Amino acid sequence: MKKVIVIFTVLAIVCTSCQNVLTYKNRKYYSEHNTIENNNNFKLCQSIDYRPGIIDGGHAYLFCLTFLNIDSAKVKKVLNLKTDTLIVKSDYSVWSAWDWNEDANYKTKGTIEILQWDEEKIILRENIVIIDYKRKNRKKYVGKRIFYFEKEPTQTRFIKVNKKQDLKELNFNFCDTFSVEITGLYPILNKLPNAQDDSTISKTLLIEKGFTQTHWGRGIWDKGPRFIYLVYEKDDCCCKVIKKYYRIYRKKLRVAERIICNSDIFMDE
Repeated sequence: MKKVIVIFTVLAIVCTSCQNVLTYKNRKYYSEHNTIENNNNFKLCQSIDYRPGIIDGGHAYLFCLTFLNIDSAKVKKVLNLKTDTLIVKSDYSVWSAWDWNEDANYKTKGTIEILQWDEEKIILRENIVIIDYKRKNRKKYVGKRIFYFEKEPTQTRFIKVNKKQDLKELNFNFCDTFSVEITGLYPILNKLPNAQDDSTISKTLLIEKGFTQTHWGRGIWDKGPRFIYLVYEKDDCCCKVIKKYYRIYRKKLRVAERIICNSDIFMDE
């Protein structure tokens, strides 16, 4: 027990000013996915992308955990990345337009706790510090992460409403896995609204069900000049609300909102 206490104390001291990658807000948005390498190894990857208004400024962090012995991991529950290398190993990489991940030199330490592992999902609590010697910085992954199994790829359903009030007639179970894009909430626009005042309409559906906003961001995407990205969570359920501005003709803009729940697909899949 004393050894565990020392480990967590060191992490807290080393990373007092570290950025917690899992709580990036405003300019950050994240996606999570899992892949099965074979019957014995199980790999969970988390990618966090940052894409500002210029292509040359985009970069991404990729952090993966590979479970080499799933049975032992489930029994032990709390795994140390330094001492439990026969059970789990980690891989970290950074990509950017100006700095490829060549000659990477980093050290990973910390713990992961398995809160749930069944046929539906894997829930981990992470307390991890990554020291990147090449870039001379430290980052941490601290928080609860949820990975969902998807038996079949999630297909997006498109719904057209005639007015905002029609939203109340839509009945969604936000703990199900689904993706839906809603049109008809906005008229065709001539210009973008003020960024500080911009928000979404469909988020009210989640708020009324007791969901709490945990992340948000905005950026530029390939089909239009702006998107807004909100993440809402309640218990083990997680939904993304994305407001998308489509560029159409003569600088006109069409606006739609997409709700993606408990799925790894992103805004235009």
